[in-house]
Amino acid sequence: MHRTSSKTPPSLDSLMSEWLPRGEVAHLPATSNFWGGVGAADNVLAVRNLTLAPYLDDGGDWCALAVDGVPVPADAYRWSAHEITRRATTRAGVAIRTSTRLAFEANRLLLRVTATNPATARTAATVSIALDPRIAKATTGWAWDPPRPEGHEFTARSTGSHLMVSDGSSPAVTVLALAPAPSRLVEARADATAEWRVEPARTVTIDIVVAFGETSTGGPLVSASDGDGVLADADATAGSFREAFAAVHAGWQKRWQDAFTPGNAHYSGSLPVLTTDDEALSRLYHMGVLSVLVNERTNLGADFGEVLGRAPGGYSGFDRVYVTGAPEWANTVTYFWDTSYCSVVLALLDPAMLKAQTRYWLASGIHDGYAVDCVQGGLVGPWYSANDLTVFTTILNHLDYSGDRSALDAEVVVGGESGTLLHQLKAIATHWRKLVRPGQSLADYGADHNLLEVLPNYVHQVPSFNAANVWMLRRAAALCAQAGDPEAAAVLGAEADALLPHVLDLYDSRNGGVWSCRHEDGTLVPVRTVVDFVIAGNLLARSLTEEQKTAMKNFVATELLAGDWMRALSREDALAPVDRADHGTEGAFDSWPALTAQTFARFGDYPAFLALLRRFSGVTGRGPFGQSHQLRADDGKPDGGKPGDGKPGDGTSGDGSFAVLSSPDSLQVFNNPCGGKFADVVISDLFGYAPDGGGPRLRDAAVPRGVTATLSGVFFQGVEYTITSDADGLSLS
Repeated sequence: MHRTSSKTPPSLDSLMSEWLPRGEVAHLPATSNFWGGVGAADNVLAVRNLTLAPYLDDGGDWCALAVDGVPVPADAYRWSAHEITRRATTRAGVAIRTSTRLAFEANRLLLRVTATNPATARTAATVSIALDPRIAKATTGWAWDPPRPEGHEFTARSTGSHLMVSDGSSPAVTVLALAPAPSRLVEARADATAEWRVEPARTVTIDIVVAFGETSTGGPLVSASDGDGVLADADATAGSFREAFAAVHAGWQKRWQDAFTPGNAHYSGSLPVLTTDDEALSRLYHMGVLSVLVNERTNLGADFGEVLGRAPGGYSGFDRVYVTGAPEWANTVTYFWDTSYCSVVLALLDPAMLKAQTRYWLASGIHDGYAVDCVQGGLVGPWYSANDLTVFTTILNHLDYSGDRSALDAEVVVGGESGTLLHQLKAIATHWRKLVRPGQSLADYGADHNLLEVLPNYVHQVPSFNAANVWMLRRAAALCAQAGDPEAAAVLGAEADALLPHVLDLYDSRNGGVWSCRHEDGTLVPVRTVVDFVIAGNLLARSLTEEQKTAMKNFVATELLAGDWMRALSREDALAPVDRADHGTEGAFDSWPALTAQTFARFGDYPAFLALLRRFSGVTGRGPFGQSHQLRADDGKPDGGKPGDGKPGDGTSGDGSFAVLSSPDSLQVFNNPCGGKFADVVISDLFGYAPDGGGPRLRDAAVPRGVTATLSGVFFQGVEYTITSDADGLSLS
């Protein structure tokens, strides 16, 4: 069926960040090109963490700019999906503005520098740039930590307006092409410094192409001619720099439009378009989508097997994957947990990819790691306690939103054993039985490294994943009923009913809306974390009393909400403060606020739900969603946020705090797709779209959401629908 839709999303330019003063930035921005990413440094031009598999730098700064020998730090940054823009003014009044782009789906970095010497200057200014890339090639060792070069020796060779830098330990070659040619080039063994003069009252624009690839021999460079292919690439790009520079924006805008265009040639599906006068909601939704797309990679499929060093006949990869991080860590891996939080977006945007990748997860063994490396296809890391819930959720979202119930009968191989997908889902839903200790009723999820890593009290019989077991049993029962197996449905349903009271025993009303973990010695230890609210509360909403829901909401409002964000752990917790932003007291993992808003909706509190969405939208003026945001006060100091004001919020900061993307000092990546959960919540709860595999369905359609809006281009089984939100509630047409 031919798909059509007349609605279009906002332009990418409308989603760029504000200009951010350096003092308000904890994590310097990064940009990506669907092959990888690169981050900005403190310097007005320098970059770091360039990572486009199989090529990557050593993580240090390079291409730093100086004026008259003095390095120039950036005064302010602005992020957009296709570009990092920086500006600075020296004490002598020389104004510098730089743009950093990665060529669209190519191994090239494009830098543009504009330097203006004021008319009041008495002498010419000298702008110098350190040409010191340290880029290697690695085809193995990709995991959370990428295999960055350590101890490698690099050699530089100049050829006119070009500089070639080669790695002595891999076939990597980097060529820098400069225009105009520098007035002076000072060479060293491993790098060089280029200089340009800027006369008073004059502006000079410097364009730099950094092309990287490998030698023609496949080994470390011996003769300069071994790098001729990379040299030719750099030279051709430099000769048409303006066109190449513009093509980055055009390519990104086209890809963005494709994501919302039914029948596009790139994705296997498309996303609905939100139309509303509520700017906060519109920006929240579209930034949620964009935060997924910046993690899309198209250079890890079968066509790249040779350059990625894959063995013939082995793992061939996927044409599109959505990695968990960039540019510092997790550049080529897909974590089950993080992916689950953008799985509604992926189920609509790229259902064929999501189906193929989840089947690969099952075949790889979801209890033997927490992620899959998309370079060589192996599992990464230890088992995570969240694996069962997150893999089950991702598969279920594909089944529900695609309507492909026939997939339940498809044979899937897990651990060398074949069974139907329905059989495998039942196995996941009942895996918890293996984790129950003798004499106990709940699953024991072990120590903190299997859970939230930084909360040693959040261990063993935790509420979140035990509540998830009840939910998975119920959903598996429903799938069995739909598949015509009422006996299996009855057994699973009864098991869920029997398990539920044991989970609810972890909730004590005397703790003010907070759940407890049962430790190995049987002690119940309350942990004042958002995790139980957004997982146990969310998944068991219909099994909780109104008194319990009210207490849980009050806990969130009074102890977790702060400014335009929240903290994952209350400062009233016994272990506070915990300074890691994603799960501690400084801030929150970017899915937690989205799930918090969703849980208010699942509790039936739609006014608070809407207020929270508007409130959380405030962070998007400072860039995309990433792994986490940390709270800052008006003075810019970390964790300056005050406790919540006793209500979900009215969309303003209120307490003088704001949130920024968390510092990489606490191992937080700039890009992470988990912010896609905000787009999911807009689709699934603001518009109530909740297909169950049998057809489109609206959740709580008779309840007005408090906003006038439409969601168009919603496709189910090839039929297009529009969802309207107005004063009467929701309607589907």
